[in-house]
Amino acid sequence: MELIVMFFIGFCATTLGTLAGGGGLISLPAMLLLGMPVHSAIGASKVSNTFSSFSSFFYLIKKKKITLKESIWIVPISLVGGVTGGFIASNIPAEHMYVVVSVLLVFAFITSFIGKKGFDRQGPLEMNKKSVAGLYSIGIYDGLFGPGQGTLMLFLFSSLNIAYIRALQLSPAVSAPPSRIFWPATSFGR
Repeated sequence: MELIVMFFIGFCATTLGTLAGGGGLISLPAMLLLGMPVHSAIGASKVSNTFSSFSSFFYLIKKKKITLKESIWIVPISLVGGVTGGFIASNIPAEHMYVVVSVLLVFAFITSFIGKKGFDRQGPLEMNKKSVAGLYSIGIYDGLFGPGQGTLMLFLFSSLNIAYIRALQLSPAVSAPPSRIFWPATSFGR
């Protein structure tokens, strides 16, 4: 019965996450409330998000909404940040990780409601100190935890003066594959 409940929670959370973002704020607490170990719950959330990010990224590349050239420099930064976050998470004992997750869930929930400043420039995401540091930091957060990472990316893009539509198009490229793919290998089954 628990598997059926988790399936429907996952389905609803993924649908909500696709439509409006914030699916991890539903699925992660639900898995924890159903008794799933914290590292496994975060890893399971990462697996579903990996597929979602991969498909969004490739769809946007195929439809030429973003270019590979524009997004290729993001991959190593996200990869290193995600692996760093996954390494940190895998070295935090489960009893401490519950505290970390609780604090980060409250943080993610609150940041979802904070207004973002205007998105007023239509241009490419450029590699500079601010963008690299921001993407690396968000990669660490995503590798360590995950929910709320999309909101943090929108804050970063807003501060970099990227147009809103452009920011939404770049989000799957930034969040995707690299920052999420190695996490389960480092901490599943803990």
